[in-house]
Amino acid sequence: TADEPEQAVEVEITDRADVLSSGDEDLLRTEAGRIAFPPQVRRVVFLTFDDGGENLNDTTERFAQSDRPDLVAEDREKWAPGALLVVNDPESRDVGIYCGDDVCAALDLFEGRHLDGSLEAMKDPMRRGNHAVGLLSGAQAAADPTVLAPEPEGAPGWLPWALGGAGVVGVGAIG
Repeated sequence: TADEPEQAVEVEITDRADVLSSGDEDLLRTEAGRIAFPPQVRRVVFLTFDDGGENLNDTTERFAQSDRPDLVAEDREKWAPGALLVVNDPESRDVGIYCGDDVCAALDLFEGRHLDGSLEAMKDPMRRGNHAVGLLSGAQAAADPTVLAPEPEGAPGWLPWALGGAGVVGVGAIG
């Protein structure tokens, strides 16, 4: 039917923080499959970690390199094509969104207001301890190009360019 996506997006869940119930995992699989992703997104990977003080970028990279090399591109320097990773470390209260270059380009997630808005969409549910909804909100926001972080009031128009990706958690490259 017209309501169904043209391609099935593979949904994977790794819950190292042990914060997702089986019902949470069912919710993520069902609802992520309903998101209207562009065809570049072939799989969505939801990850939770409990590393606390560690840098989430480093934790995610180490996990991928050691446990899930399929999430890393052949050159070992970028995320695998077709992959969108939505990540949470409830202990350190960090969230991240990572993607292969093709996915980051299609979703405009390399840096900027859309990435920031997608990360921000995850935070309220996470603060309330609803990790499944937080992860799902990140995936939904990433797929919706209208989700943008607000521009700071009174900021000059050139400011976002000057800041670049400063403070951004999710990026396309590894390392």
